[in-house]
Amino acid sequence: MTQFSNDISGPAAASAVPERSKWLTFAYALAMISVVGATVLTIAMMYALATLWHGKATLGVILGVSSSQVAGGVSLAVTAVLLAVAAFFLFGRVSKEAATDRSGFTKGIGYKLVTYSGLGALVLCVVPQVATLIGVLISSLLLIGVKDAGTVYGMMYITSFLPALVSLGLLAAAIFCVGKIVIGFNKSRLLSIILIAATAVILVATAITLAVKAHSTKSTFDRLDLNNLGNSLFRSVR
Repeated sequence: MTQFSNDISGPAAASAVPERSKWLTFAYALAMISVVGATVLTIAMMYALATLWHGKATLGVILGVSSSQVAGGVSLAVTAVLLAVAAFFLFGRVSKEAATDRSGFTKGIGYKLVTYSGLGALVLCVVPQVATLIGVLISSLLLIGVKDAGTVYGMMYITSFLPALVSLGLLAAAIFCVGKIVIGFNKSRLLSIILIAATAVILVATAITLAVKAHSTKSTFDRLDLNNLGNSLFRSVR
């Protein structure tokens, strides 16, 4: 009697390996895109929230969406959280598969391309933050002795310097984790947890800010049409 074996060998096995490698590369690319997306959105939200709390602009000015979207700010914050959570599960899936993968996935060109691209994108995000810090410091020197300079200093440091400084901290953590991945240490779980925590904080801060500003009776906010709530964040993203 002819017996059939479950062992896959020959051409079938050879074709299965590339397919598996392609899936891992695709999932890994999605995870890295989610990391960069969550980071960029979080940074944009930091600037927008700082501007809101300083009272010089409304979400309608920063967001650029139609007014009914007072929830637009919350939607962006939720998007950042979802991206961070997606990165967590995707990285977990890829790590599990790669641990049992014998096709050399982590040595492949696709893996290296995605990893270095993600690292490069995060490093590029550092440039505008450093430029903002330097710009604020130089502006502070130029404004010494100017009338009402204290008010200008407050605006610059609250709406620009502080968000840039916090953003650099987030970027440093993300770059550290991805850098460790580059040299062979799996820090994807730590990276995802950091992003989930950061985006969750931003989501809560956004919700509180919108609630406080929308119900405030003593700020300039209530003199503006609530239909314009929604503009502060998209311009930050752009």
